[in-house]
Amino acid sequence: MTSEQKPRVYSDQINFVMREVLQTLSNIDFAHQVEIEKVENSRSDEALKEYIKDKLRRTHQQRRQPYVDLLNELRWQQHQRSFAA
Repeated sequence: MTSEQKPRVYSDQINFVMREVLQTLSNIDFAHQVEIEKVENSRSDEALKEYIKDKLRRTHQQRRQPYVDLLNELRWQQHQRSFAA
C-alpha cells in the first residue's frame, strides 16, 4: 500500500462511521417524534402535555448530544486529514 492510499482508506473509514452516526441520530429523532405525537394525541390536560413534551425534549437532547459531538469530531478529523493529504 502506498502512502497515497492510506488517507483514502482512513477517509473511507471516517465516512462509514459518519454514516452510522447519522443513521443513529435519525433513529433517535424518529423515536422522539413518535413519542411527541403520542403525547399530542393523548387526552391529557394541555399543561400536563407540555410538561411531558418538555421532559421528552430534554431527554432527546441528552440522548443525541454524544452522537452530535462524535459527528463533529469525525468532521474535524476528516477536515484535518484533507489538509494532510
